[in-house]
Amino acid sequence: ALPHLEKSGGHIFVTSSTAGEIPGGFVSLYSSTKHALNGFFYSLQQELLARKSNVGITIGALGFILTDDVKAIFEISNFTNLPDFAKGDVHECTRGMMNSLVLRPRTFTYPFVSTILERMSWYLNPWAQEMLISFVSMEQADTFSKACRITSEKAGFQKGNL
Repeated sequence: ALPHLEKSGGHIFVTSSTAGEIPGGFVSLYSSTKHALNGFFYSLQQELLARKSNVGITIGALGFILTDDVKAIFEISNFTNLPDFAKGDVHECTRGMMNSLVLRPRTFTYPFVSTILERMSWYLNPWAQEMLISFVSMEQADTFSKACRITSEKAGFQKGNL
């Protein structure tokens, strides 16, 4: 695909997550796959920059986006303690992703304030994550995991069909 992208001056937008930059409790599989995705595309991005390629790559570091599925997970798990500034609007996020195809930044972060605060808390004080995790009971974590599974199954994602 790269030769075709270079001929057309193409751009790749990688839908990733802040979980690919900051480890979080109770999402180890998701976080590890996003770390791998980020590692590959950030490395490719650097190689293309070194070659002065006209292909652009934007990695989208997305936080909580209030899609219908995320709303359902929050509702099923009774997860209500996420502050409003940490909840991203799906339409605003889409606009930002579309703008990235034109402006071609190396990273697109949304929702901006909460993801920047997450990064700062992790890089400056890794123990802050441990403190946050200590507020989550195993019962709450199990309820959240079940809500994710129920929502995925409703969307047609069955175990073994991915």
